[in-house]
Amino acid sequence: MLTTRRLLLRPVEPDDVPAHLRLWTDPEVRRHLGGPVPPDTVRVREKGCVGAPGLPTVMDKEDGAVLGSVLVEPGARAGRTEVSCQLLPE
Repeated sequence: MLTTRRLLLRPVEPDDVPAHLRLWTDPEVRRHLGGPVPPDTVRVREKGCVGAPGLPTVMDKEDGAVLGSVLVEPGARAGRTEVSCQLLPE
């Protein structure tokens, strides 16, 4: 778990899954990430995202709202770790 003054990053919990589904399928969120994730991939991610290492949920500490996610991919770019984030439009 990682905290800042306003945010909490913690492992994905079952109640977070609907927000992650939106992150993977929302055209605006995915505009610079290759577009919405294909349905078959979404189903696989949905089954494996709860507690997955390297995929923390980003939450607002004040109200507990899910704001987005961070993805940490070791070795993704020519052996270097890549860190990316997706944030819900609202």
